[in-house]
Amino acid sequence: MDIYQMIDALEELLENGAPVPLSSKRLVSVGEAVEIIRQMRLSIPEEIKAAARLTEERDSIVKKAEAESQRMLKNAEAKYTEMVDNHEIISAAYKQANEIVATAQQSARELKMGAYDYMSKLLEKIERVIYETVETINSNRREIENFRDQ
Repeated sequence: MDIYQMIDALEELLENGAPVPLSSKRLVSVGEAVEIIRQMRLSIPEEIKAAARLTEERDSIVKKAEAESQRMLKNAEAKYTEMVDNHEIISAAYKQANEIVATAQQSARELKMGAYDYMSKLLEKIERVIYETVETINSNRREIENFRDQ
């Protein structure tokens, strides 16, 4: 019998118990109910038990990870303080930051110029297409006028 059948059996036992007059209570066999519950406990799938173990393991790992992260954070803060006190590192960082900014600005200028070149070529192409379209329209008009004049 699977767990769902046992739940159904327990539900049926409770629903079919003898009614107690003038109340919503029912009399059921405690022995039968306890036996169904015992069978339910025995038939709980191993996966559920494994999931409970995994949850416990996960909680333990999370606690260890939190402790390790706190330790690492304290170490990082100590190293940060040590590095801030070292003026050469700060100077090197400023120099590198200025170089990065200059490189980024140059790249932005080049990208902007590339975009302008692309737009210019695209507008030239559009202008050429429009000119050819106008020429085609004018040619078609002339043909229509020639046709009407005949």
